[in-house]
Amino acid sequence: MTLEKWLKEIVKQKLQKGLFVWYDPLASFEPIVEKVVPRGAKLLKFEGSYLALRFKLEDEDPEFDKKWVVYIPEKETNFLKDWEFIGDKEVLSLPEVLLRKGKLSLNMELIKALEKNSSKLVKNWNILIGKKEPTAELIVDSLLAIAFELSRWDEAEAVIMFIVKPGETASELKEAEIYNFWLQKLNEFVEVESEDAKEVRDKLLKTLLFGELVYKGEQSKDIFTLLPKPEKEQIISSILRRWRSDARFRESYVAAVVDEVGREINIKEHLQLNEALLPVDTFPEIDEVFLDELLSSTNPENYGDKVDSIERIAERRADTFWAKNMHVKYWKPILIASRLFKGCKEALKECEKLNRDEIIDKYVSGWWKFDSMVLELSTFDFGREESLISPAYAAYETYLDKVNRRLLETVKKDGWKQKLSSFWSFVARAEKPVAVFFTDAFRFDLAKILIEKLQTGVEEVKVEWLYGALPSITEVGMAALLPDAQLTLAYDNSLKVLIGDRPVSDKSERVAYLEEKGISVMDFESMDVPGADVLVVMMREIDRLGEIVDIAPQNLFEIVGKLSSRILKLREAGFRSVVLGGDHGFLYVRKEPERVPCKGELVKWRFAINSSEGNFVAKADALGISGDLLLGFPAGTSIFAVQGGAPEFVHGGLSLQETVVPVVSLKLAKTKEKVKVRVEYPEPITSRIVLIKLSTSFEKLDVEPRRVYIEVNNKRSDVITIAQGKAEVVRLSWLSEFEEPPEEVEIKVVDYDTGEVVSKRRVKVGLLM
Repeated sequence: MTLEKWLKEIVKQKLQKGLFVWYDPLASFEPIVEKVVPRGAKLLKFEGSYLALRFKLEDEDPEFDKKWVVYIPEKETNFLKDWEFIGDKEVLSLPEVLLRKGKLSLNMELIKALEKNSSKLVKNWNILIGKKEPTAELIVDSLLAIAFELSRWDEAEAVIMFIVKPGETASELKEAEIYNFWLQKLNEFVEVESEDAKEVRDKLLKTLLFGELVYKGEQSKDIFTLLPKPEKEQIISSILRRWRSDARFRESYVAAVVDEVGREINIKEHLQLNEALLPVDTFPEIDEVFLDELLSSTNPENYGDKVDSIERIAERRADTFWAKNMHVKYWKPILIASRLFKGCKEALKECEKLNRDEIIDKYVSGWWKFDSMVLELSTFDFGREESLISPAYAAYETYLDKVNRRLLETVKKDGWKQKLSSFWSFVARAEKPVAVFFTDAFRFDLAKILIEKLQTGVEEVKVEWLYGALPSITEVGMAALLPDAQLTLAYDNSLKVLIGDRPVSDKSERVAYLEEKGISVMDFESMDVPGADVLVVMMREIDRLGEIVDIAPQNLFEIVGKLSSRILKLREAGFRSVVLGGDHGFLYVRKEPERVPCKGELVKWRFAINSSEGNFVAKADALGISGDLLLGFPAGTSIFAVQGGAPEFVHGGLSLQETVVPVVSLKLAKTKEKVKVRVEYPEPITSRIVLIKLSTSFEKLDVEPRRVYIEVNNKRSDVITIAQGKAEVVRLSWLSEFEEPPEEVEIKVVDYDTGEVVSKRRVKVGLLM
């Protein structure tokens, strides 16, 4: 039976004489008194004046003919003795009701707590207790839930809150007269020997951390002796997992583990390596122990034998708290390297038996990932884990060379069927208006990465490919993307590319060619988008023939990000489709490649004109391009011996990476309004790591999620997707250890897809340390 039903029974019984004077000295039932007055009776509440109370009732009902409940949230008084004589009276607060109806015993400590909190408990009774039979334990849990401001009793949440703010929490619990009940709860975890909040908290902290190590990680009880009771094993992991994952408390977990326990106790010294420890998140020292083991047991000679174990350990550790939050940064590159090594070794076993088309099919269906992995690996800064990365680089360079040597041998036999001239067939079948991107150095793996970035605003995606034009350089590849591009190559002190007798070697010539065909053209960087059924977007071109000198791996990912943003901007401008074509790809070779002697009219790193030297020599017309030029190419990753140090990025030759040209076809979704983002700015910023809460402003249901990032002091956060009704807390390390803090900084929230600044504010800086 609910509390309200109990009260209704009592009030109904007391109204038998028609008038019930109800004293409630704790004001327990003030929140619900209206709900317990039966139909046909009237409620009269005391509001500070007994005289006003008399006037109201006696003016309205001088003969006391009606039924009245007179509720007085005060102690009993003599002012209404005559009314009490006429009717009935009761001194009735929550403890009395529980003793009478609840059939439970309340000790003095609990009665004292109820007297302090009865009104709050009654107000939240339906949520915290509802129809359950109230017990002393349930009432204590409910009082604690109210003190911790929880909608229901949640032991794990309460423990976390106490550890994070022990002094403040203890003060509130003492004020509510329930601190001793809380200590009794904690005594189920650890022997509480003091009432001092700091001492209790510190002992509880170590108990939880060591408990997870011992129970989950199977560490020695002789070493980690401060342990909770075994029956608390499951909730220990639950508490710590929630503490680590909750954005409100995450930084406090790091500080407690690293700055407190980690500095006091050399955890690493005491850890015993075993299988059970592998998934345990507790301390970052666990990662160091596993890394030490891998480093001591692995060398370049036995890496292949160890790689499965390395992958398994790295995969599991990369999924732990310390790796996900970038406190431990080495597991992701170690994992990528192990997978790269295995993939390259497997590809080398297969490639010798494959023909040209089978090799290309393998590349577009999976081998392209090796190129992506190497680029990603090259964005990391390595420390002592580098010895676990270098075998993968070596395996990739061997794969890159041998697979492309095999490709060249098959091309000698089967020929090369350049088909970039069919690029406009993809445009023809796209829904209009369509934006057509001529994209420089757009390798197949970058096309795949682009698709991963385009998570919103796209209905259909297709990634296909074409045989690229040779030599695989901008002048030839971009010209081959033009409509009706039956190319002719000529050489007169420089390479000339023609369609018929029309020169199309440089950008201005290609733009003029397109405009004469009635096709609108815009530069990639332009902010003005013309209206057109077909619009060609020219990507930034790399002018130096045969080499990419101004691009690093990280720049390539940034270029893909810009492509994604530009595509979504065109969607907002009303375009229904996008077709992206690349002029050529590139090789990324970290190791100094083999140099092949070559003489000719023009010799570049990866091709030569009118030279009989090279691993593969063919006339242009044999490669699908008109003209009698003789084109020569080195095999694998080798380069022609020209003057100067070889760059890491090269193109112009015949390899999967340079000449398998992606074509990406996108059908864009119709635009919707994006969700409005609400930002809670910290004021002032007190730490080198800033936490910024993002939520949504509800205006309508049918809105798109918005991808944003935070920028502070030229530092960017990861991209966060904000959906309607969701909130996210962004954590950004905005000031390095050695930087002097400014007096104030500007915080910007930027739409990742469009570059729009959706919110910004200048805030003061006042670092605590």
